[in-house]
Amino acid sequence: MVLWTKPKGKIFIYDLFNPYPVDVLIKFRFSKDYKKGPYKKNWNIFSQESISKFLKKNKFIKKFKFEEFEMPFDLKPQKDPARSWTIKLGKKRLTTNGLSLIQRQILLSIYLK
Repeated sequence: MVLWTKPKGKIFIYDLFNPYPVDVLIKFRFSKDYKKGPYKKNWNIFSQESISKFLKKNKFIKKFKFEEFEMPFDLKPQKDPARSWTIKLGKKRLTTNGLSLIQRQILLSIYLK
């Protein structure tokens, strides 16, 4: 995306970024596919530290920042348990799914030179 963006441009990425220094690669499958179905590999959560290291080495990047985002409305569970929904914890609305993940929703803003 950096190479496709004009100088002084901005890139916004809304994704899951781990605030802890751990990159997470998750594989899962549904119970109905027990012992026969392949594992799905579509839940990768890279750490803010790894992404920061990558961006700091890029000569086109002026600055960047990570900002936590809280879903402003409730999401109900779907038929597909891998889809996300919200739960309340005190006054906070957290996003989760059937993989038992609490999803930290993050907006990464990247500013180019």
